[in-house]
Amino acid sequence: MSDFLQWRASLALGLPEIDTQHRALATLINQLARSASRRETEELLEQLYQKTHEHFEREEALMRAFNYEGLAEHQREHTMLLGELKCFINQVGLGIERLDEEALQELKVWFIAHVRGSDRPMANAYHQVLKRRRPRT
Repeated sequence: MSDFLQWRASLALGLPEIDTQHRALATLINQLARSASRRETEELLEQLYQKTHEHFEREEALMRAFNYEGLAEHQREHTMLLGELKCFINQVGLGIERLDEEALQELKVWFIAHVRGSDRPMANAYHQVLKRRRPRT
């Protein structure tokens, strides 16, 4: 059986720690797609929230370290995404929402859109800063 969220080279940013975290988040989304019980789903959703929160903190620290001009906007997006995820988790816990095919598709789209739409420009800016800092030989 293939993974629900296929990791592709096009998702890699060339930032080893961030890429590793992204792969771990993709793995959690794939585990959610295969989860067999409500309890397992709730546990995996909590793990996804915690890992996403930790990942966002690391990204923001990286952006501060190289004075990324898009930091404030990126932080707002992180705050919004975490809020939406927490709300969904709470609704699943209350039985209001289910982790069905539609919700999984939304998670997948959310993940890919954030990596390609927000993280890619940040990574490109980081690589440009590194390029300017390298001593010329």
